[in-house]
Amino acid sequence: WETVTEIIQYRTEEVFSHAQFPTVSPEVLLHIVQQERLNVPEVEVWRAALNWSTHQAQPVEGVITAQNLRLTILPFLKHIRLCTLSTDHLVKEVLATEILTSQEFREISRSVAGKRESHSLSQICLEAEERGRVSLITDQRVKVYQNMYGTLDDYSGSSCGGLQIVAKDSDIELCAVECRTRKIKSVIQ
Repeated sequence: WETVTEIIQYRTEEVFSHAQFPTVSPEVLLHIVQQERLNVPEVEVWRAALNWSTHQAQPVEGVITAQNLRLTILPFLKHIRLCTLSTDHLVKEVLATEILTSQEFREISRSVAGKRESHSLSQICLEAEERGRVSLITDQRVKVYQNMYGTLDDYSGSSCGGLQIVAKDSDIELCAVECRTRKIKSVIQ
């Protein structure tokens, strides 16, 4: 899991925007939204979970309703930090979906205002602290991925067709991750 988790944390945007993302298992999505650090703003976590839910929800008479989406996204709401979203994002992106109940939205609003009650709802996350972000520039572990097959100069201008990561004894699999290298000129002489 460690390698998969690091890729998810460092390349969150690429994972979320991948064409196969809406087809990942619920366990994979849960693993992602449970991370303490991701490399995207929380609104992107919400959008990804909503995208996944839209593809996974069971339509009723050919229509995906807010109730269908709610049932699909509900297990993940405990881990999506909606209280860290701007008011604009809460209204335009969360409230507009009609997935949350009015009581849940009130609870989020109270939490944002610092008036969180002790009998908080257990179905949604009321964490007001932003999720940690991963810096690709300062973290030296990124070099392990870049230099795994040699130096960047060795592969100037080349690219590989994809990367598949399968963690032993787990169902997590990331497929078709684009891998590109480029020549970086050294400024040190």
